[in-house]
Amino acid sequence: MSCLLFSLLATVIFLPSVFASQEIVASNYHYGDQLGISLILYKDTGEQDPNYDYYAIKVMLADIEYQNDPWTSPYKATVRIAVPLWASEPPGSHKPQAGFHSGQSSITFGFQGISFGMQLPAYYVSYSTSTDANFRYFDWTVNGGGWWFIFEDYAEFSVGIRVPQDYTPDVWAGGWVAWYTFYGVIFEPHSQESYYWLHVTAPGDRLLSIEQLPTIPVIPKTPSEKWRQTITK
Repeated sequence: MSCLLFSLLATVIFLPSVFASQEIVASNYHYGDQLGISLILYKDTGEQDPNYDYYAIKVMLADIEYQNDPWTSPYKATVRIAVPLWASEPPGSHKPQAGFHSGQSSITFGFQGISFGMQLPAYYVSYSTSTDANFRYFDWTVNGGGWWFIFEDYAEFSVGIRVPQDYTPDVWAGGWVAWYTFYGVIFEPHSQESYYWLHVTAPGDRLLSIEQLPTIPVIPKTPSEKWRQTITK
């Protein structure tokens, strides 16, 4: 029996260590009056592709003022992520996906060896990509659409990107949230807040860094509505 226990113990001790193939390489966050926003950049450290490196970006929008109020919560939101033009999204490498989502849900986001949990927003989600002379943009718009609030407490948005080997991307992220109040039969605008920009850079030689460019990303347009209280950041 003692020999068996020794054998099992030795097997456990000398088993090769298992390392995750991802790491957080940069992060940033901001607290406003009502809106909290964070940006995390992950890298796949175990990939074997000699031509490309892979990163995942996660943005969180948080309701820091009304998170415990059942009648006033986020009803509309937009998120924009900006990266260099030489960074791109492999097809379908984003969450949440466009479409109707009947409620908030918890998922695991997986991209090229990178994996992390996410809390997705609810109801009508649209997603689009675009470019200008300097940046590639990833944009989400979320709308309660008469159903209910799009999130309570927080919601997250993620995209995976591929960059040329050893290029170190700068990543920008910003967001806007509109709070509504539910009065039994209707939702009415309450307040809004936005923040642009959070900025992080992957460590490395800063090859083709955005800092070499003369501009910063374009802030997206947000819906124009009548507000009881307007907060602009």
